[in-house]
Amino acid sequence: MPHRSAMRTYERDDDLARLSEAHRVLEKMQKQLAQMTAAHVAAEEHLSKLTVDEASIEKVVRDTPM
Repeated sequence: MPHRSAMRTYERDDDLARLSEAHRVLEKMQKQLAQMTAAHVAAEEHLSKLTVDEASIEKVVRDTPM
C-alpha cells in the first residue's frame, strides 16, 4: 500500500493532468469560437453586399422610364 504522501502526490498529479486537459480543451474551444466568429462576420459582410435597401429600390423605380 502506498504511503500517504505518495497518495497525495498521485492525487495532485491527477489534478494537474485534469487541469492541463481542461486548459487544452478551453484553448481548442476558444480557437473554434474565433473561427466561427470570423466566419459569421464574413457572412454578414457578404449578406450586406447582397441586400438591397428600400431607398435603392425607390431610386430605381423613380429613375426607370415607364
